[in-house]
Amino acid sequence: MTGVQTCALPISLSGMQYNPNKMMELQKRNDKLNFNWTNDVSLTSGVRYNYYDRTGNGFNRGYMSMNLTARIPLRIFQTDYLALTHLQEDEVKLEMRQEDELKWLEISNLIYELRYKQKQFSNLLEKQRLHSDLLRNYHGLKTIEDPSFQPIEGLNALDEFWAMEIEKIDLLQQMYLKLGEIQEKIPNEAISQYIVPWNGNMSIIEGVSDSNYVADSRSMYLWSKAWMDKSATEIITNVRVWNIQKLLISAGGSESHFPQFKQLVSMAERNELKCDLLIGNNRWLTSNITPKLDSVWNKISDLPIEGIHLDIEVHTFDGFQDSPDAFFLLYMNRIREASAFCKIHNLRLEVSIPLTYPVEILQELEMLCDEIVVMAYETKGPKQIQSRIADELIIGKDKITVALRAKDYVSKASMEADFRELKDLLKVKNVVLHDYQTYKVLNQ
Repeated sequence: MTGVQTCALPISLSGMQYNPNKMMELQKRNDKLNFNWTNDVSLTSGVRYNYYDRTGNGFNRGYMSMNLTARIPLRIFQTDYLALTHLQEDEVKLEMRQEDELKWLEISNLIYELRYKQKQFSNLLEKQRLHSDLLRNYHGLKTIEDPSFQPIEGLNALDEFWAMEIEKIDLLQQMYLKLGEIQEKIPNEAISQYIVPWNGNMSIIEGVSDSNYVADSRSMYLWSKAWMDKSATEIITNVRVWNIQKLLISAGGSESHFPQFKQLVSMAERNELKCDLLIGNNRWLTSNITPKLDSVWNKISDLPIEGIHLDIEVHTFDGFQDSPDAFFLLYMNRIREASAFCKIHNLRLEVSIPLTYPVEILQELEMLCDEIVVMAYETKGPKQIQSRIADELIIGKDKITVALRAKDYVSKASMEADFRELKDLLKVKNVVLHDYQTYKVLNQ
């Protein structure tokens, strides 16, 4: 499968922007001529030849007369007349603006459809790239005659690769058809002047943001139960398609799973994904966690792990409501130990917390941690999150990240809408999705 030639990248539009100012200026000049008061003023002239025949007296006389008449209606000096003129001008402008906006609404819909197809094309490219790696592995197994090589699996992977290639060609055809429809809407413009080679990172139109995609840094919880029964290729493919930049990966509790964990982290690095070690074992609360961190780190220190993410949920313990201070004391001891460990090994320290921790705990977390992920689960929308996260934003500042849970939503669109609103309300740059398994359901 080396050297496979696939179809070219699609095109994009550059420089096409809705700018009605030019047409409005021309219309304004035209209105000044059509609705000017001089149109109601008239000036006429006349020439008359008069001949008088007075034969009875023997005297004839003929003469010529000329006249010049100006007609100036008095109503042009009245306020009502001037107001009517302005109303007539506004009516013409409104009709023109409505027609123009309707046309550009149709063009915007076509551009969105084009952008959506480009997104599909980009996803297929990413899947093909990962499939190419898989096919090279199969080719290597066949070359060395490895007993684990399964010809049927290799042929199925090859069949899927070329099926994606056929789908890409179909998408290319559909994109050019959309360009033709856009050209029909603006016949006086040569759409060819806006067409440029496209890549997956560029905007559909320069200077115009696509409101259907949130441009941010996204992380995702990936618990061990989500990757133990799946291939690393499948997981990384989905994560790349979902536009995730960082994985918070749990290594699992059994040493037998470490080889699979290492394979997953290594593949993530090859695909330019950052990885943090996710630790969510509540049993670590009651004793010093430094020996436990040492034990885990000795097994994975050769991996490209950038930080440790602690998800010890002290508020879920029995008895917490009766004596929260005692539990918070244990919790902060563990955070201090983790902070010292991370400084020694040059790692980032991140924590996940609910919306209920007191101010004094938030203040110390801000000093010890590099990132604080606030789990805004089971809330009633972005406005309520905004009101409940006020202390965290003031204390944590730019260290605060908001996490939403896919299980709380019925569709991906509704979750994306909340992310967009939270970004505007809270001005946070990073978001976290909980978690791989439930978010995958929303994408089906």
